[in-house]
Amino acid sequence: MKVCITTVVDGGFQRYTPLFILSVLTAYPDYSVRVFVRDDIGPELVTGMQLLDSIEGLGDWQVIPGELDGYPKCRRLGAFLRYLLFTRDLTARYFSEFDYVYITDGDLLITRETPPLHVQHIEHMKVIGLPYSNIIRCGTPHALTGLLFVSQEFVQRIAPSVERYDAEFREKGDRVLTQSRRIPDEQLLYQIVRDSGIGLPPQHMIEDDPLQERLSDPASYRDRVFRPWHGLNIGAGFAKPERNMIRLDLPYRLESSRQIATMIATPTGWACLELLNHRQRKAFSRCIGK
Repeated sequence: MKVCITTVVDGGFQRYTPLFILSVLTAYPDYSVRVFVRDDIGPELVTGMQLLDSIEGLGDWQVIPGELDGYPKCRRLGAFLRYLLFTRDLTARYFSEFDYVYITDGDLLITRETPPLHVQHIEHMKVIGLPYSNIIRCGTPHALTGLLFVSQEFVQRIAPSVERYDAEFREKGDRVLTQSRRIPDEQLLYQIVRDSGIGLPPQHMIEDDPLQERLSDPASYRDRVFRPWHGLNIGAGFAKPERNMIRLDLPYRLESSRQIATMIATPTGWACLELLNHRQRKAFSRCIGK
């Protein structure tokens, strides 16, 4: 079984990419990683790629520039473009060899879980009866979440819908999207899936899980509403404490913090960490409790 983890980065998010790749292949050496870069590759990412190249037997990873040119500028462009990756052309070049593809955030560091990430989501797909694993966001009936695990069946069936939105997005940019300013990229994903006719997933109800503890717990993969981080979202370090996004008192997040701390204790891990700017390193430290 072949699994690919993918994301799109632009701007300052490039600094996270070496840590992101290192985390995935440390946790799951048999996975592949494909990171699409919207902008020209910056000096920090060049250095990070050299660091990763120096690790013997690290695994299969690619940083891919130039494939996402031709789009108009709009806010958080990379977040939108990760949902336009499954055109027939890009799929043939980068994803057709994989049984499953997981789209995630570029600032989310993956850690090892039991059962593994792909086993959890394949089981969740069976539970909800769809060829992908996701949920509709609580309180936002027209948005999926940004973390999307899909089968090759989904990739093939979603392509016509992706290509329609891709063409419109290239022409009109963010005017394609709804007027919501909170999570418009996830609304784009909802619209692509809705229009494909493949079927929509269940909606999370916040009353059932006020702090999303069960929703995020990898042990809950047989619940109809299931959407874990599979590690730690370093971007959460920028959130205000009252948002409760950093919960190291939860055993699965504490274990993620332990694994990430072990990873950055290596010379290469530490060198990748130092590619972050001061604000990003501060957020990183807050996320792992250091």
